[in-house]
Amino acid sequence: NYSYLLIAVIFTFGVYAFTVIGYAFILNRLKIKLPFIKITKARIFSDIINYLPGKIWLFLGRIYLLRKEGITKSEVLLSTAFEMFILMLSGVIIVLIGIIIDKESFIVGYFSYLIALMVLLFILMHPKIVEAIINLILRITKKEEIHLRISYVDTLLIIGFYLLYWIISGLMVYFMILSVHPLSGASFYNIMSVYIFSWVVGVFSFITPVGLGVREGVMSYIFSSYMPLSIAIIVSVLIRIAIVTVNVILSLVFARA
Repeated sequence: NYSYLLIAVIFTFGVYAFTVIGYAFILNRLKIKLPFIKITKARIFSDIINYLPGKIWLFLGRIYLLRKEGITKSEVLLSTAFEMFILMLSGVIIVLIGIIIDKESFIVGYFSYLIALMVLLFILMHPKIVEAIINLILRITKKEEIHLRISYVDTLLIIGFYLLYWIISGLMVYFMILSVHPLSGASFYNIMSVYIFSWVVGVFSFITPVGLGVREGVMSYIFSSYMPLSIAIIVSVLIRIAIVTVNVILSLVFARA
């Protein structure tokens, strides 16, 4: 269905718009001043560079692009690490909310534990705790530690924005599936949660860049519960193609800006 495919592509552009606006919001809250067009170019170009083998290229790409604009290496590391942490935290929140409201969930008997976990996540959002977690990861990966200068209220606002980001991402995936296979509207939340879970797994995959192949494998396996495995594989590949294509198009557009 080409109409649904077109809608999915439009939402893919929307996903990139949200990533740029979200990163600009983070830089603003961290008191890092940079023109929006410069932020857009750095955010989009670093995603292209990130397809090189190795997890370090996202950081190196942004350091290279933003240091030319007067942003220090530590500020780039701070903003990028904070963005990744917020993406994962907001994604986990959405998945947990889905589990809590799904009365047919196999772990519904652990409702009180899930609520406690949600409360714990809101505690983990405190800037001091976020800073400690990020620095622990940076020490393990032998990168420079950061100092987070942001309020708890600002962190909650950023989390709220990235919750919207995941919803837009979920709509992209949902309509991509509809373009090749029928799907009920009631399954939207589950589809979105599967995409978020596969994204997180891809982040922790040290074998391939940006979880290439790993993310698609996880999606295909879980999506096969909603559709034939062959269709699930096609959908997972289409999602990757759409994301890469939009990234390349935007890179070509902003290369001339």
